[in-house]
Amino acid sequence: NNILISIVIDDIQTLENYFSNLSVGGYVIMPLSEMPWSSCFGMLVDKFGVVWKFNRDADKFLDKVISNKR
Repeated sequence: NNILISIVIDDIQTLENYFSNLSVGGYVIMPLSEMPWSSCFGMLVDKFGVVWKFNRDADKFLDKVISNKR
């Protein structure tokens, strides 16, 4: 029974703080970095085994994908 939580936060400092704090006692799968779908994306597993995905502006990417399909 696994769970994955995805967070989209526009404020880069807040995103970095959450990422840093949640990685304590866990491990980073993918460090925060620029990706084609987000200016800042990362993944980690916290100390309880919960997987977290972080995106800075994935909503803007998704809006663009959706508008291109219309």
